[in-house]
Amino acid sequence: MIQRDKQNREMLKYRRNRMKDNRLKACAKKTSSPNTTISSEALERIIKNKKERELDEERHFLLAQILFLGIVVIVLLLILGIRYLILKK
Repeated sequence: MIQRDKQNREMLKYRRNRMKDNRLKACAKKTSSPNTTISSEALERIIKNKKERELDEERHFLLAQILFLGIVVIVLLLILGIRYLILKK
């Protein structure tokens, strides 16, 4: 039993050290230099296209919100109008 506990502690230490090494390797990969195979002009085009897409998405989202609110207002007016007609009788 004592021998098994000792083996378990050793395995636990081994796994911890291995996880530390893996974490350090992963962190080292993140800090590597950026890809330099892309020219600066291509990078500028990519950034410009990204900004244009973001603006288009914002406009589309705003139009969708306005359309949704318009439909909700129309439905509310119809419900209130029908209710008014029913209660008027």
